Amino acid sequence: MNIGLSEITRSFRSRSGALSQSIPHGHAQQLIVAAIGHKTLASYQAAKASEKEPQNFNQIRHIVLDRAGLTQRAAELGVEYDIDQLSRFLVSAFSDRLAGVVLHHSYSDMDDYIRKQITQLVENNGRVIGEMAQLNHDGLDEVYFDLEIVLDQIQVGKPLSDNIAGSLSLNQDTERPYTGTTIDFWLSLTVERLGKRCYSAVEYEMKKVVAREPWGYDQDDDGEPPVRTKAQVIAELLGWSVNEVEVLQDVEETPLDGSSGEMIYGYLIDFTDYASPEVATKIMREHGTLQFTVGPDFFDGVRYDGWPH
Repeated sequence: MNIGLSEITRSFRSRSGALSQSIPHGHAQQLIVAAIGHKTLASYQAAKASEKEPQNFNQIRHIVLDRAGLTQRAAELGVEYDIDQLSRFLVSAFSDRLAGVVLHHSYSDMDDYIRKQITQLVENNGRVIGEMAQLNHDGLDEVYFDLEIVLDQIQVGKPLSDNIAGSLSLNQDTERPYTGTTIDFWLSLTVERLGKRCYSAVEYEMKKVVAREPWGYDQDDDGEPPVRTKAQVIAELLGWSVNEVEVLQDVEETPLDGSSGEMIYGYLIDFTDYASPEVATKIMREHGTLQFTVGPDFFDGVRYDGWPH
């Protein structure tokens, strides 16, 4: 059965009527189309006619609510329910008719939703779990990846595919021989914008999973982690690949002295004068600062005879 505006409207009115007085049919339709980005029912119908909105809601799996537009339209119609109540009615109305549809309060909410899905996919992927089983570790630390899709700039009717590279880091088990604590992964993401604020299901496919070699050096006789390069410890700090941090190779650490000036209790790593505007923007987006304080043993075992290529 095709689910269209009429079916969603009936559920919407039923939900509003259960709380107080039911919203009139015409007003309910105007509120629903406002929530998906249209000022009037006529503009929504024109968008459907020009194939800028789907003919029905069956393929929709994500809706980013236009809360500002919905608030304005409710005020114009004299509807007394507030935005949070109207949002709940909409969530229930779509859930009644179409299982699996997710309504997001903003584009950033949908972005966060996708990030959580990717994290869960990586953590539960069989190939990732298989690579984890080959390493000596003390549990999962964190999943790192870049997600740079701009949902509201996707062209309606044209699917977007994006390749995402990332890594999963594991906590080191200091009681066992070091075999590496990083797994790299590559996956694809596909999503289609079906209307002004409506999207298809987001599909993911894991393309490749590889346990990263422990820096390519042999561990010492005590089973300690191998000697590393400065690039590798900076990559760990930022959660990036070694190739990504090569542009930061000249950064210098500033010793942080104790009150007596005789003991170093850490280092300040400041990328301000070393990162390009693009790299600085990425660091700020992921970490909120260009200055990092690390412990006194952060650079232990680092060799300085050049960065790997």
